[in-house]
Amino acid sequence: MIGITMIKVLRGNEKESYSCIKNRNGVKDVFPILGEYNLFVIMQARDKTQLYSDFDEIKERPEVVTIWNILISKEDVSTGEEYVWPELDRLESSVSRSVGAVQN
Repeated sequence: MIGITMIKVLRGNEKESYSCIKNRNGVKDVFPILGEYNLFVIMQARDKTQLYSDFDEIKERPEVVTIWNILISKEDVSTGEEYVWPELDRLESSVSRSVGAVQN
């Protein structure tokens, strides 16, 4: 199961939060972003329960103001068939380009 969340942290805690979250088990990638949220996080877990547990642990960090979760499943629960969310690669690519523009 893949999970995507955007995280808003207290001002001045962006770098520390980025490092802590990037080093967590199950985190595939973290992108610093500008706007209402500070971090865009892509996570992977064995099941929905683990994913929600991981989200809750992040939410409990003292510097985290709020998170917005988006779940992306690799299995269609209505049919039991495997599918791949086709937008994920495009979304990751778009975020990577945005991050690159901010860093330059």
